[in-house]
This record gives sequence, structure tokens and C-alpha cells, in this order.
Amino acid sequence: MIDRHTRRSGVMDARIVWTFLFAVALLIALPVAWRMDWTPTQRLFRQARSALERADYAESLRLGRRLMDRASHRTEGMLFVAESLARLGEFDEALRLLEQVPADNPSLAETAALLTARIQCDDLHRPTDAELSLRKALRINPASLPAHEKLAFILGLAGRSGEALPHRLALVAQDQVSVHYLSLLALGNTAVENPELVE
Repeated sequence: MIDRHTRRSGVMDARIVWTFLFAVALLIALPVAWRMDWTPTQRLFRQARSALERADYAESLRLGRRLMDRASHRTEGMLFVAESLARLGEFDEALRLLEQVPADNPSLAETAALLTARIQCDDLHRPTDAELSLRKALRINPASLPAHEKLAFILGLAGRSGEALPHRLALVAQDQVSVHYLSLLALGNTAVENPELVE
């Protein structure tokens, strides 16, 4: 028969074992918790946007990468990182990242296509690639003003005024047109857009 002292000793041993295991678990968990990012996601988002607006691209890149670690804002983080990389001259890396933006959020997918087109046209001087990216943006959002405007510009630059016409008319329909566009519409196929830039 087990006496009371032996039973008490067994209980004490179990408590010691459980206390030891708890201490070990705590020692393992503390460094992990220390490394975790506890900044609220919306604050990170605002900080990344602010850094981008003030042209602190290294900071927006860092914050964008932190956003990418958050499942709920991974795509926004990808866009911040891609924009930052492009501003830092890392165009190919930015384009590779933009290709990975999922299509499940149309607004973000449109933004990715527009940013891709901007890099291709303005930074890499590849208007044909930019045209394809802009057409992708318009498949996502047929009313996209930035896509219509940039596509009208590229097509006009290439002397394809007839093809540019629907995009210029889309801008007119949404009251987003300048006197310059109206004159290009009036000139029709005889219009030459930005001859200095073509040179």
C-alpha cells in the first residue's frame, strides 16, 4: 500500500516536471515572440505609403517587405516593394514581382498592370510590352482612365492614331481630356504626337 508521503512525493515530482517543461517552452517561445512584428497592419500600410510619397524608397521597400509577410496585405506589400524597386532602378526585379500579383483582387491587379506598363514604357523604353500590359489593365477594368490615357499616348507616338481614337474618346466621355487631346482628335490620322520624343 502506498503511504501518504510517497503519494505527496509523486505529486511534487510531477509539479517539478511540469514547471520545468513550462520554463523550457517559455525559453523557446520568447525569442520567437521577440522577433515577431507586432505593428498593426494598417499602420504599416500608412507608413509604407508615406515613405513612398516622400521618396524614401529604401524605407518603403523595407516596410513593403514587412507587409508581404502579412497574409491579409501580401499583395499590397508586393506593390509597395515593386514600386520601390523600380524607383531604385531595379526594374527587372520589380517586373518579376509584379508578374506574381494574383488576379483575385481586380483593383490591385489593375494597379500591377499599370505599374508594369509604366516601368516598361518610361524606364525601359519598351512601348510594345507596355501596350500589352495596358491592354491587360483594360481587360480588368475597361473604364481605367490611366490605361486609356497611356495607351492613347503610346499608340499616338507610334503613329497609330486610328487605334488611339477609342482611348481618346474614352477620356472625352469621362471629362478627362485636355485641349491637346481634342486637337489630336481633330487632326485624326494626320496627327503626329510628340515628334521630339519619337526622335
